[in-house]
Amino acid sequence: MCNSSLANFSLGGEEKSLYEFEGRDMKGASGKDAWSLSLPKRVTKTNYDENEYYRKAMSNEKGAPKPPKPLGVQDFQFFDAMRLEEIRQVEMRHYEVRKALYDRRYAPDEEREAFERQMKEAADAAPPLTAEQHEEREKLLSEGFATWSKKDLANFVRGLEEFGRSDLPAVATFVEGKSPKEVAQYAVSFFERYAEIKDWEKLMRRIEAGEARLARRLELDACLARKVQSTSEPWNRLTIDYTILGAPSRPSSAFTIENDRHLICTALQVGYGRWEELVREVRKSWLFKFDWHMKTRNAAELGKRVEYLTKLVEKEQNDEDVAKKEEEKKSKKAGGAGGKRGADDEPAGDAKRRKS
Repeated sequence: MCNSSLANFSLGGEEKSLYEFEGRDMKGASGKDAWSLSLPKRVTKTNYDENEYYRKAMSNEKGAPKPPKPLGVQDFQFFDAMRLEEIRQVEMRHYEVRKALYDRRYAPDEEREAFERQMKEAADAAPPLTAEQHEEREKLLSEGFATWSKKDLANFVRGLEEFGRSDLPAVATFVEGKSPKEVAQYAVSFFERYAEIKDWEKLMRRIEAGEARLARRLELDACLARKVQSTSEPWNRLTIDYTILGAPSRPSSAFTIENDRHLICTALQVGYGRWEELVREVRKSWLFKFDWHMKTRNAAELGKRVEYLTKLVEKEQNDEDVAKKEEEKKSKKAGGAGGKRGADDEPAGDAKRRKS
């Protein structure tokens, strides 16, 4: 079997051209005689969302009036929600009139004419928003804090618990994506209008409790500073009265007196309550290079020890203040009694001469 027969799928041996179709040789054809396969343009579907498809299929037909959008504002964003809702109600009443007219568009002419007259009277009572109302709404929407979310509010409250309302730059470090200026502006509105927020009592209790803890830390910092400043070389000569709380002697502990001195001085440097920083400072200190006990203590253990030492120092200073006040009272009483005795013991002649 020849190659041409194989190429033309022929079993009889006759040769045919590959360009022959229905008795015509299409090899040299051009123009109208040329053969081509015309395929339609492929249409791709851009949306495969079933919900979107049914939403469009079941929505109002084109031309139907759309209701005004909801406000979508939160209480912690401090918009003038009452006034915005009033403006929206004006817009809503006008929409209801337009919607009623649209729903009766296929009614008979007689009914539609009577209904249109009724709706015209209703439209006069519910006009659309004026240009002034549009401007007022835009102004009110620009006065709130639309970019603040619930997460931002939670972080803002956490920052106030940690640093208090007097250190807003530090509070801004808790609020992601907000500058110190933005946080300061929000803080002004927050403390003026916090009662508008749902569960504001809970938020304010948290903030006030945090500020109370902060004030207590500052008070204990002052207590430690007074103790350290009372000694010329506190790192080496600071004295601690371990019996002031009623113990007969220094309680047995793995912490030495040198360890306690270092903890008091370091806690004053990093700030009372900052136990993680205290751990880092202790582990960096060359004094404890070979002190395995101090180098392996965690933040909770060192914090507990500093709290115990601070109680000792605070009790000692309170007792000193009480004793000092009692001495002042005694000296005042002694001075008053001495002046009175001096007047009583004055010679009679001197008293007569002063009267004359």
